[in-house]
Amino acid sequence: MDDPFLVLRTCGHSHKNRFISFFTTNLSEYGAELMTNEGSLLIFSLKYPPNSPLLNATSLLSNLRSSLPIFSRYASLIFLTTSPPCPYADLLADPKLSDPEVTLKLAKTSPELKKSLINDLPPSVKMSPDSSSCTHTLECVSTSSSPPKFYYSLTPNPSPLLLPPPPSPPPICRSYYKLSESLSSYNLLHKKCIDIGSSPGGWTSYLLERGVDNIICVDPGVMEIKDDRLVHMKCKFEDALLDISSLKFDVLVCDANVFPEVAVGFLEKTIGIMEEECLVNVTLKLTNGRWEGEEVIERIKVMGGFDEVKVEWLFANGRKERNMLLRRSKKIS
Repeated sequence: MDDPFLVLRTCGHSHKNRFISFFTTNLSEYGAELMTNEGSLLIFSLKYPPNSPLLNATSLLSNLRSSLPIFSRYASLIFLTTSPPCPYADLLADPKLSDPEVTLKLAKTSPELKKSLINDLPPSVKMSPDSSSCTHTLECVSTSSSPPKFYYSLTPNPSPLLLPPPPSPPPICRSYYKLSESLSSYNLLHKKCIDIGSSPGGWTSYLLERGVDNIICVDPGVMEIKDDRLVHMKCKFEDALLDISSLKFDVLVCDANVFPEVAVGFLEKTIGIMEEECLVNVTLKLTNGRWEGEEVIERIKVMGGFDEVKVEWLFANGRKERNMLLRRSKKIS
């Protein structure tokens, strides 16, 4: 099989750098290289390593499918194609489009390109707007070069990279997506948790969905969810410390959006209530939109005896937010 191109259209320009970092990191074994960066369009060239038979189309699709919850919120289109970029006329003349066994549905693309395809595809091409009656989806984008080049894929339905719909019902608040992105790969089943600054309950609801045994929520505000596993302490964290000082937690989360320097003092107060093996997730606030807290991170790592301190700009973070994930001793698994 020919080496593929990965085509992605982002929902907003602010996500582009995060997608570039995401793919070059998570698909490094496929030699992901950015070929096109135009507006909201990103195109990566990939390689199937000749000496790694397991790194093929199947494994690549599996890797990408695991990230679909992220893509569904921050990308409007994603597809793989092994066809090199071509002129518009070559796209229209592709005999696969005129196969009598094929009925096409056009994937979401620019209104101008969609209109052109509808008008210019030959009469032998069968198309339908109804997904249930279509056998294939035509996914297509064009570059801004002159003349433009077209990347396209004729994908059997259902598409292996079909973006899933948003969660239903929607979460209590958008902060839910921060924690779901950060902790999706960790086993939280039967863990004891504390959510500091929990109102209205976005992070708490995610933890409950993941099967934690119990969770203490500390916030003077109102919690919009109720659950037998949840205890709401309607006060500030400093006022709750005495009552919870004898408890031990596996997981601590805090979406209070604190400056890195403030996080040091905050985490110092939490060390005594955390299990030896623990996971801590905190949202940090940046003053200038740039991360310059390496010294702070080193202090936190030493102070808490953490094996790992990871600061990331999640897709769900705002421009001046970063996510800090701390792990101590063994992985929670």
